[in-house]
Amino acid sequence: MSFALYGVAHQRPGGLSACLGPGRKGLGDESDKLVTIDADPKSKTYGKVVSSVSVGGRGEAHHMGLYRRPQISLAGRLDDSKIFIFDVGTDPAHPKLINTVTDLTEKTGYVGPHTFYAIPGRMVIGTLSNDKSRDGVTGLAVYNNKGEFLSAHPIPTDNAATAMATTSPSIRRRMCF
Repeated sequence: MSFALYGVAHQRPGGLSACLGPGRKGLGDESDKLVTIDADPKSKTYGKVVSSVSVGGRGEAHHMGLYRRPQISLAGRLDDSKIFIFDVGTDPAHPKLINTVTDLTEKTGYVGPHTFYAIPGRMVIGTLSNDKSRDGVTGLAVYNNKGEFLSAHPIPTDNAATAMATTSPSIRRRMCF
């Protein structure tokens, strides 16, 4: 069983659940943090917070992605487009913040890291918009598992679906990957 009172959660091995939740004025250090909750119904500490890691500052803490190799978790914050990388494999009950990616907007022109996809040795990050017009025109950013920028890929804004539908099948096969 996995749950989060506020924020986003994912189930981890060993009956633990983790969530990145936004900081609240008057609570703790008031910063966003990764909170680990015991989700093993047989445990004496079931439903209790077993650890928390502050990421400093407050913003709109959002989705997380869990990667099996290496065992890391990525979490995005929409307000400042930061991406937090946590080691969740060394000691699952006490994750460690190992890197904070701060160059998403500078390197890509995109803002709002939203969705994280694991591919071997890399992370693909879907974003919400761009830094110039903030009109929803967006793309994908690719970083390695250490948080180093590799590439950016804009999402087409023209009517790509209509273009694909009216293109001959042999050309469509060459366009798709």
